[in-house]
Amino acid sequence: MGLDFGFRISTLDLKGFRLNTAIGTGRLRYFGPEVGGLIFNAPLATVFRTDSDDKFYQTTILDYHSKKGPWAALTWRYDNGMVAGVGTLQDALGLTAAQQSAIGFFCGSDVATPAHQIGECSQAFPNYGAKLIRLPAPGTENDDTNPARMTPRNMFDLVVGTDNVLMTSGKNRITLQFTIVNLTNREALYNFLSTFGGTHFVQPRTYQAKIGFSF
Repeated sequence: MGLDFGFRISTLDLKGFRLNTAIGTGRLRYFGPEVGGLIFNAPLATVFRTDSDDKFYQTTILDYHSKKGPWAALTWRYDNGMVAGVGTLQDALGLTAAQQSAIGFFCGSDVATPAHQIGECSQAFPNYGAKLIRLPAPGTENDDTNPARMTPRNMFDLVVGTDNVLMTSGKNRITLQFTIVNLTNREALYNFLSTFGGTHFVQPRTYQAKIGFSF
């Protein structure tokens, strides 16, 4: 069963500035038992959140366009975090070294690396955990009401450009655009061990430049 709800707020042009915000929630629950389908193990009778469930997300864009051509836009994206493919300490201990390293798994001062797997952990919560995943406290994990999730993240993109580099008056114009994706270089995961999507990291800070010709 899925519930998706969202709304959008936009402003009029305010001396070249415009603001629009899109806010939503996606609650996706699975009800067993499973008969056939893509889950090949024993039929599931419990209710759980699918790996696309995200409590809250929003995208806000503030942009400015001057009358002479230059423009700029700042995008702010917030995600509460989708459900993770691991839920408990024992799940994390059962991962490979590369997988533990991917989520930033640690036990006290012991930190997993691609060449070092943490096989046991006697530390008390919250002295163990994962940098990129929120593991519930012992005894509180519930696949429906309290699953492990990706850590919340704020992402920012900045783009500046001009629709008329040479300030010409005819139809032929040269356009220029410069973009910084993930402005703060935030390290984060979109998903981890997803049934359908696998594991995806958020794109690191990236610079892009585009030049075009309009006629």
